[in-house]
Amino acid sequence: MARSLAEITADFDALSEADFDILDFTADGLDRLKALTAELVAAVPPETAMPILFGVMERLQDCDLGSPGPLVTAIEMMPQYEKHLIASVKRKPTHLNLLMVNRLLNVTEDEATRRELRELFVQALKHAEASPATKSQAEDFLYHHGGKVDA
Repeated sequence: MARSLAEITADFDALSEADFDILDFTADGLDRLKALTAELVAAVPPETAMPILFGVMERLQDCDLGSPGPLVTAIEMMPQYEKHLIASVKRKPTHLNLLMVNRLLNVTEDEATRRELRELFVQALKHAEASPATKSQAEDFLYHHGGKVDA
C-alpha cells in the first residue's frame, strides 16, 4: 500500500545533518534521500513535490546531498521547475540550487534569461542566509559566466 504524502513528508523532515555525516560510516542519509525522493515523485504531481524537495535542499544546505544527487536529478526532470528554482535561491541560496542555476546557464542562449540567472548569483553574494561557502560558489559561477562582482 502506498504511503500518504504526510508520511513521506515526515520522513523528509526527519532527515538531519547527522544522517549525512561523511565521517560516520553508518550514516545512510543519501540512501534514504534517494528512496524518499523517488517515492515522492511517484506519489504526487511535480507542483506538490517541488516545494518539498527545495525545502530539504534549503534546510540541509551544509550537508552533502549529492552532486548533483537525487534532489537535483528529480527536480530537473519536472516541467517548469525554473520558477521554483528562482524562488528557492531568493529564499536561501545553497550549493545545490546555485549548481542548478549554473547548469541552466550552461544551456541557455537567450541573453535576457542569462542576465536574470546571473543576477541570482549576485543576490546570493549579498544574501544574509547564504553560507560563506555558498557565497564563494556564487562568486565562482558568476565569474565563470562572465558576470561582474561589485566591489
